[in-house]
Amino acid sequence: MAGTFLTRHVCEKCNCHNKAEECYFNQTVADLSLSLDIHGQYRGGGVCIGCRDNTGGINCQSCVSGYYRPTEVSVDEEDPCIPCSCDPYGSISQTCVADESQAFSGQPAGSCWCKEGFGGLRCDRLETHILTY
Repeated sequence: MAGTFLTRHVCEKCNCHNKAEECYFNQTVADLSLSLDIHGQYRGGGVCIGCRDNTGGINCQSCVSGYYRPTEVSVDEEDPCIPCSCDPYGSISQTCVADESQAFSGQPAGSCWCKEGFGGLRCDRLETHILTY
């Protein structure tokens, strides 16, 4: 937290999950309680700079686009993010569900968004539909 002439605040190490060496204070992040401190609480305004290992976010807690973190892998592990492997023909993009916080409709981390007529986690399965008249 930033100090003033009248108030002194002791700096605390940012929680970058061992993926960055530097951070800075952001008052908006602090006001919205978006930064995870070293005690596991959302308080303070530390924002990590230069996240490594294909991570990003305020606390290097997310995977960058094109990578995902399997559910059983902790954000604190070394190299937690692995490349998405979406089928180039059946998927909308090479970006997949990054982690369980982005999962919706039951899609697990690493699953891809499929074009119409394709299915499977990687969108590599052609789906057939039986038409009835």
